[in-house]
Amino acid sequence: LWWRLLQPYHYPECPSHIVLRTGPPHSPSNLSQPSSHAQDARLGIYEKTELMFDYRPVYRKKGGDYLYYSHDDHQNWLVGPTWGGKLRAIQSNSQDGAFCPNAATAWVVAGASGEWQESD
Repeated sequence: LWWRLLQPYHYPECPSHIVLRTGPPHSPSNLSQPSSHAQDARLGIYEKTELMFDYRPVYRKKGGDYLYYSHDDHQNWLVGPTWGGKLRAIQSNSQDGAFCPNAATAWVVAGASGEWQESD
């Protein structure tokens, strides 16, 4: 079995785009957002770019925010104004290290006053 260590690891193929929208809790890529709609402008279609960060693809909303994975932030997918930054408005909350954002199982949204609101 030692020869398996020499075989290259194949990462799963992530989708070419991700749709972040409000919807039923725990649905892939859906945020069941509480009554505050402070982050509605960040919802929409994110297209996969050529960029990689923490060995995962970086997505970008046309003319807007980035969706990227950060190992340093508890292995979550983050939506923010710059990829690799610490400022974010939406993030996965599953801490399971999902390789692709559509595999993340829980999300939180920053409310108007900055508090994190659970997606369920």
